[in-house]
Amino acid sequence: MRAAISNFWIDESLQDHFSKMWREIASMYASETTIAGYDILNEPWVYTSVIPYLNGTYVDGFYLKVVESIRSVDPNHIIFLEPANMNTFRFPVTKNIVWAPHFYPLSFVLRYSHDNIARLEADLKAKYDRFVLELGSSIWMGEFGAFMKGMSCDDWLKDATQLFDKYEVGWAWWAYGNDARSGWTVPYCLTVQQ
Repeated sequence: MRAAISNFWIDESLQDHFSKMWREIASMYASETTIAGYDILNEPWVYTSVIPYLNGTYVDGFYLKVVESIRSVDPNHIIFLEPANMNTFRFPVTKNIVWAPHFYPLSFVLRYSHDNIARLEADLKAKYDRFVLELGSSIWMGEFGAFMKGMSCDDWLKDATQLFDKYEVGWAWWAYGNDARSGWTVPYCLTVQQ
């Protein structure tokens, strides 16, 4: 499976097919006002590749193709791009482009303490500095969550959303967990109070 995923980043025909698929989707929804935008690809990791020379520039180059394809039929909707890493090059397209990194610092520890909020803020500030200040784009936390049990999960979520408010960053919560009885993924943390 790693080989197939790795090959995607060097296979022009697969990327062209993917771009055409997004153009078709965008053409169907170009006039739809209830659609905020398109998130091109979830977690475009190239660093687990079996091809040693792959890096984030392959992802950014691919994104340019897909953005051009979408823009050929829909110039208005937001396009959400998930970075492969923090070293994305200066993306030449900025209109209606929103970078959507994920946010998981300390979210897999057994117990979180509010004393660690500085570590959460350091991660968020690095993303903000890179994508907003350096690249001149907006950011949307495309996915975040915490997976420890008990009140420390609530504490992590409260701290994270407090920081998102401080930096004026929108977000989408990924409440991933497993419920063996139903087979559905369910949230571990059920409450976030502001």
